[in-house]
Amino acid sequence: MRSKYYLGLVAAGLSLAGLAACGDDSNQGAGGTGGTPTTTSTGTPTTGTSTMSGSPTSTSGTGGSKDDGNNSFETAEDATLGMQVTAQLDPPDTDEDFFKFMGKAGQRIVVQTDAKPDNDPYADGYADLVITLFDDAKNQLAENDDPIPRNTQDSSLFTVLPKDGLYYLRVTEFCHWSAAINQPPQDCPATAPPVTIFDYSFQIDEMTSMLFPSLSVEAAEPNDTAATASPTVYAPNSNADYWVPVMTGKFDADTDVDVYAVKVPPDATPVAPEENETLRFDVFPNGETGNGSTAATGNVWITTAADSTAKLAQIDATKLDKTFGMTLSPPLAFGTDYLLFVQHASGEVAGANPFYFVLHSWGGGNPKETADLTNNVVATPEALTAAQLTGGTTGYFIAGKIDTVADVDHYTFDNDGSGPKMFVTCGGQRIGSGLRGLKATLFKADGITPIDNATETADADLEIGAMGSLDTPTDAKFVVKIEATMANDATIAGTYYQCGMGFTAQ
Repeated sequence: MRSKYYLGLVAAGLSLAGLAACGDDSNQGAGGTGGTPTTTSTGTPTTGTSTMSGSPTSTSGTGGSKDDGNNSFETAEDATLGMQVTAQLDPPDTDEDFFKFMGKAGQRIVVQTDAKPDNDPYADGYADLVITLFDDAKNQLAENDDPIPRNTQDSSLFTVLPKDGLYYLRVTEFCHWSAAINQPPQDCPATAPPVTIFDYSFQIDEMTSMLFPSLSVEAAEPNDTAATASPTVYAPNSNADYWVPVMTGKFDADTDVDVYAVKVPPDATPVAPEENETLRFDVFPNGETGNGSTAATGNVWITTAADSTAKLAQIDATKLDKTFGMTLSPPLAFGTDYLLFVQHASGEVAGANPFYFVLHSWGGGNPKETADLTNNVVATPEALTAAQLTGGTTGYFIAGKIDTVADVDHYTFDNDGSGPKMFVTCGGQRIGSGLRGLKATLFKADGITPIDNATETADADLEIGAMGSLDTPTDAKFVVKIEATMANDATIAGTYYQCGMGFTAQ
């Protein structure tokens, strides 16, 4: 039910063992609406040994109607790690299902849900789930609406349990959650189709190297230099590619920095010639509305292994979106040795359970800018090619570069008539680039008559038509102008940006 748009085209599905959400939903190469992803990885979509569809131990929960017997903490139904639970939210606009399970201090767990069909992870008519984790005293610990990266609406929650004992899980439908539980409350859009299929399932798994072959746990402290960097595990899968690594560690001090040695295998699935090889690192939000960590992640940056002082790209993860997290996604080569630095937020107290998760993937994504020498004037914009997205809509995507402040890029794209609303969204600083003041201006086909504009800041994404606010004019074509007030921050080398634009029914 979110209306935030991809600024990047997903190149391939995630190959993440243990994260197939009862089927293959989370392995779909989705586009269209979603969070802040720019590119994603890696290889052919596959499922791991812990997928819910393949679980040998499956049980059915009572689920069902608003009087199904598990609508409160006191009537929570038993669940067990490694066991699939199936249930219903009926009616979805009022029903809440509660479950309980036993856990241990320090256990890394992932809760995976499945309500959307495998071949359409944003399908209307199916529940858009929200899952919330509580401790034995009924205090909220963590919550997830949509997974990171957002390639389905089926929730997926990563967390580390703070103590031994009883835990509760609440499952609700997004529209009920947003209107009756979320603060501040908000109603679903009037155009939201009703939920007619009430079935869902979920599974709680402990994250182990058996279920997550590329689980990359930080090495023993100190691991804050190139010499002591924690290794990133790239475990091969059955599709001649590699499982996506999940990096996870703990901030042992308020000033802690953890370093990971990163090298995407050179034989990873190659990207298309028109794309950049791109590394991606998704930082998960902390706190009770995120993964439950008591510590906030601060700066996250990447360097070459040869020069650990020269930053190629950096994000300030204290500026992350509380739902979608934040993504560092520089265009960097496979088969090259890099160092990833994950820093605790400056001036923050780490708290009693100061863990973090970073999902590392790679791939191609948006087509590269090819007319850099000619698209600096509006008379010769670079024409973008339409890409088909999930749900049958169309999007246009570009991976560009601004070499100097004087460098201005123009692109043109068609009005395909696929929706009454249109959007343009771009990322530079907020995906790790050294660009500052990245600005997009949308024009009519003449490149002179402006329609709208937006500028990226450290705190806010660049979005024209955010929340479906921009009505599509009747023009057959449009021009987008991309510019920046600073070509690169003095401490960050990258001058890249990613943009996505298109049309939507919302």
